[in-house]
Amino acid sequence: MKTADPTKILHQARLCTERNEVSGALPLLDAILADNPDHPEALHLRGRCRLVSGNREAALQDYRHLAAQASAEADVRVAEARLLLGQPQSALQDFNRFLQRDPQEGEPLFLAALAGYRTGLIERSVERLRQAIERGFDWQEESTVDAIVHHCLAGAFFLDFEQLYLDVFEASEGNRNPQNRWYSLNMPIYDLYTAKSAAEQQQRAEQLARLLLPDEQKFEPTRHVRRLNEMIRDFMRSETDARFGLEANKLLQEGQLHDLARLILAMLLDHLQQFSNWLGFEKERIHNSQLQDLAPLLPLRLALVILFLYAGAASDRFHAQVHQQEIEPNLFKALLGVGFFAFYQEIEAMRPSTDSPA
Repeated sequence: MKTADPTKILHQARLCTERNEVSGALPLLDAILADNPDHPEALHLRGRCRLVSGNREAALQDYRHLAAQASAEADVRVAEARLLLGQPQSALQDFNRFLQRDPQEGEPLFLAALAGYRTGLIERSVERLRQAIERGFDWQEESTVDAIVHHCLAGAFFLDFEQLYLDVFEASEGNRNPQNRWYSLNMPIYDLYTAKSAAEQQQRAEQLARLLLPDEQKFEPTRHVRRLNEMIRDFMRSETDARFGLEANKLLQEGQLHDLARLILAMLLDHLQQFSNWLGFEKERIHNSQLQDLAPLLPLRLALVILFLYAGAASDRFHAQVHQQEIEPNLFKALLGVGFFAFYQEIEAMRPSTDSPA
């Protein structure tokens, strides 16, 4: 038997979803989809409701079904589906095409900002957040949109995106220079350099390393000191960067770790310039920017690596400011290895490519 008046039922489900009344919306959406399994709006709303209720696999099933219906014309629902299915580059392209036609609603702008963040385009993400807030969007906890952010960003990355949002929101409220993300980026490094004991220093080094390393990798100082040596030897064999490798190896062997941090920082900033288009920058932008202006526009791991190296390279001045003791040399070398490795791993992850389904 066909469901009576599906238009009215869909309207009721839409209202329930807007009020975050998931338990009320789901039976209505189930009824519509029982009669029409390809109904795009019902699939979209049910995917959101299932995500909020914690039924992640069922939600992704709805989003896969929705994405399979993609047409040549960008659909904001399909863009959202691709974002949740781990295809942020394709999602961002769809959002951008949709917003060229209809830039009036705040929610698609916010989701485009989320897709931009996922692809490493932090400055463009900030601009989309600004546009979303200007159009009245308000990020509410425990909403369907909040569930989307939680699904796309875990742990420190969720908190980092939240700092971006807070900066933009505070700017819209009249704060001319909000610093939420800047302070948040600096805190793990400040905590490391202000540790009052060797045990506390080790603990804070592990906390910083966990932010830089993939979730499945553990911070093992001996292993990461070895990795630092291996990476430097690789540069020594490079046709283009052998000079850096030789100088870095000399500083490492002599224990000149702050000079080594300075040398690595210069190398990474130079390489960051080479990959600047992947981050949405002009090359000259990186060369001409002050660190305090540049770091908040970088993806989380890249920003943390740059700030850690800067703190290590500017050791004497930085130490005087925060009144702390030197980091234990092997621990410092291990963190240099972690940062060096994480930088190139993160850059590679941002290489423009064709997304694959989740």
